[in-house]
Amino acid sequence: MKYRELNDLWKTFEERNRQWVHSLVTQAFSLQKTVFDRLEPHSEFWEDSQSKEKFRYVDLLDISGKSKPFNPGVAHESITEAGELFFGVSVTFEQGEKVWPKRKLNVPVAVRFKEGKAEFVFFDEQEKTVESNSRWISDIEQFAQDLIDKTENYLNYDPYQGPQKRSAIGFAPDIKKQP
Repeated sequence: MKYRELNDLWKTFEERNRQWVHSLVTQAFSLQKTVFDRLEPHSEFWEDSQSKEKFRYVDLLDISGKSKPFNPGVAHESITEAGELFFGVSVTFEQGEKVWPKRKLNVPVAVRFKEGKAEFVFFDEQEKTVESNSRWISDIEQFAQDLIDKTENYLNYDPYQGPQKRSAIGFAPDIKKQP
């Protein structure tokens, strides 16, 4: 094969990979919407009273380093060698709409394609791998419910019963009203 043919093959390869990453990102946003629809928060956004910046009650986080808002443009940095896009689904909790601090709970998950179907799983953010007791689920509605159930179990923890089992779920720092 000559350079020209190899170069054309590379172009096809690059386009296919770009489309694959885009499809993974699309699945991540589909999961966010499915969780939002199931939770039915009173609003899609809450607004910081000082900056007037709006934040989603159910959002995606980039957890490839220090947690930050999910940026689809750099999603390739959050793909494992096994072809899994990992990210956090965060839910903001509050005492009231105009009450601070607000708290974001992050549930790390991953999505992959297997035999042309998207599959979701809980992810170990620290180990950068699938949670050891988790299984891949192709039904997005079922996985969204599993995510909500996992969050509910985490929040039902009673500290008087002893130490909580290690969990990938965790709270981000408080979101405080700016002075």
